Amino acid sequence: MEKDVTEYQFGTIEDILRGCEAEPTEPDRQTEMDGGILLTSGVHVYLPRHEINVHEGFFCHMENGQLEPLYFLTVIYDRADKEFLYDAEENFVDTVHQWLKGKCTPEQLEQEPCEVKGIKENIVYGKSIQTGEVEEILAEMEQLAEVPDDIMESDEDYQIVISGWQVHIPELGLNLHEGIYCNYDGEEDGYLPDFAVTVVKEEGQDEWIYYEQDGFLITLANYLHGKTDMDLGQLGQLSCFIRIPDGSLPAEE
Repeated sequence: MEKDVTEYQFGTIEDILRGCEAEPTEPDRQTEMDGGILLTSGVHVYLPRHEINVHEGFFCHMENGQLEPLYFLTVIYDRADKEFLYDAEENFVDTVHQWLKGKCTPEQLEQEPCEVKGIKENIVYGKSIQTGEVEEILAEMEQLAEVPDDIMESDEDYQIVISGWQVHIPELGLNLHEGIYCNYDGEEDGYLPDFAVTVVKEEGQDEWIYYEQDGFLITLANYLHGKTDMDLGQLGQLSCFIRIPDGSLPAEE
């Protein structure tokens, strides 16, 4: 059985990774090379057709016990044995194109499917979208219903349940969740849904900082009132990404 895998176009994934600020699950790799140290990211992109992993990296030297980056690289490793294959001071597509020595065009490489490995969240929408359109997109994504919910707060009289997935807004460093406010029903001996809420959290934090009974954009605007000069229209144009915890989708049989 294999877990659901989200595929992206290779030509877009470099910008997506930099924009979504995905947190790695694997440490950076250090390799001594050419009198220095090659430092490659634990997050990498797998190209199934060529059986390679593509990493961001830096060539560094050691100074006073600290790694000092000298220049940026894209680094290619063999998928199976993790052997170093190639590096270049170029972006993902141009580096792989050079390594393939003309076996395909850059345009063909840009369209090839790829997978992202080594991150804590899966980016389930393969491009940056705008906060003003994200709720409409979420409503059409049936797979999100399979992501387990989280209990944000629970007391004798009420419980707030929020989505396990989140919408990340890099420019604001905030995450948005759908939520349900539930009241305890003595006859049913359980919590029953009352109304929907939107919950705001800071990136990297488990505790909520704001919630209200409204949609994403209005809730965001109300939370940011007095904290930013952006109006509702500008907030609706901010880039965001839909993310889910790694391993939260069920395996396929």
